[in-house]
Amino acid sequence: MPVNDACVKIPHPHLTSTLQLLVTLPGTSSLNAMRALRRALGAALRIYVVKIDRARTTITLQIETTRSALTDVIGSLAAGLPEATVGRVRANAF
Repeated sequence: MPVNDACVKIPHPHLTSTLQLLVTLPGTSSLNAMRALRRALGAALRIYVVKIDRARTTITLQIETTRSALTDVIGSLAAGLPEATVGRVRANAF
């Protein structure tokens, strides 16, 4: 029986692999930081608090996104949160 290619779409792993992006924001409130990121990026992304640095008054968060959405995420961060510092991007271990 032939397979219909229109029914089975397997995305290229290079485009769907998950990446971790570190972002640092001013302040020490994880709630405020999460709200700011959700406003800038939408609710669909996974966001985790990595570090709260009270001495520097900053909070670092990890955003999980796909490789194909990375450019849009960075653009949205630059437009919506100009005070954000974008850090290292890493591939997820799994």
